[in-house]
Amino acid sequence: MSRSSWRPFFVHDKEERGDYAVRLKNVSETADYLRLHRATLARWRVEGRGPRYRKHGQRIFYRVADLDAWSDAQERDSTSDPGPESVSAESRRGLREVAGGKSARSHGRRQATAGRQGGAS
Repeated sequence: MSRSSWRPFFVHDKEERGDYAVRLKNVSETADYLRLHRATLARWRVEGRGPRYRKHGQRIFYRVADLDAWSDAQERDSTSDPGPESVSAESRRGLREVAGGKSARSHGRRQATAGRQGGAS
């Protein structure tokens, strides 16, 4: 393929694909679209939060319709409105029990310092 005939996949097969490729955004485009950082989207994918996404091999894509639906679901009436993704008190208790009553991050530090204190006695 010569350089002059090369065009991105979302342009040169438009007749065959319809507007399908235009409806997908990569992580950078999604971050710009939602006005978020790419790292926030990455963390949310790990935590199972945020908008739905698709993986094509190693690449991650978001459908514009999913982004719009997710954004619409984030609408709140007041700052005290917990919204659909709020964590219930039971869930928070369950998370604390898993971490021994502390956050997972401080739990790891507590174990490390306990080991050092035990050796000094």
